[in-house]
Amino acid sequence: MKGCFAFIPTKIALLFIFLIPITALAASNINEFSSSPSDNIIQENKLRLEQQLRDAETSLSNLSLEMEATKRQLLIEKEKMTQLAEKEKILMQKLQNQKNSLAQQTDLAYRLHDNALLPSLLSQKNLSEQEKINTYITYINQAELNSLHGYSKTLSALENTKQTLQTQSHALEQLYRTQQTKQQKLAIIMRTRERLLASIESAELS
Repeated sequence: MKGCFAFIPTKIALLFIFLIPITALAASNINEFSSSPSDNIIQENKLRLEQQLRDAETSLSNLSLEMEATKRQLLIEKEKMTQLAEKEKILMQKLQNQKNSLAQQTDLAYRLHDNALLPSLLSQKNLSEQEKINTYITYINQAELNSLHGYSKTLSALENTKQTLQTQSHALEQLYRTQQTKQQKLAIIMRTRERLLASIESAELS
């Protein structure tokens, strides 16, 4: 009997020796189940969404800077056009004043016969009254063209500059509208990513 009872502890010891690896293996299997493939996929999606949000925020920030630059350039172009319109208005007034002055001088020269050309033209007997009037008008116009050539040239240059500024302004306005559309799309993308990320984080906490 004593030998039998002495053998019992030995059996228990052997049983523990076999149970320890089995317990460790079971614990290892539990850990594997706690980190299932679906959990890994969720974590990967979360990381991907976070990266996409960071990228979208960077793009939105850069786009905002570009839009500010476009807006400033638009204001500069509009200011140039305003200044150009003022110059054109002043020049047109000077042109009109000069035309009026020349017309008065030419009319005075005709009345006083102070100009040898006009009496010569208007005294030609082979010209009808209408032809004399036309000749007189031609003379006046020629005088105006000769004297106002500088004004006309300047006005033409101003008109060309105005056309260029208008073209540039239209291009900038189109660019700004394109940037606004891009900004709206980025904002939608960010809101969508934020909602998805919030859903994932909420699922992790539950």
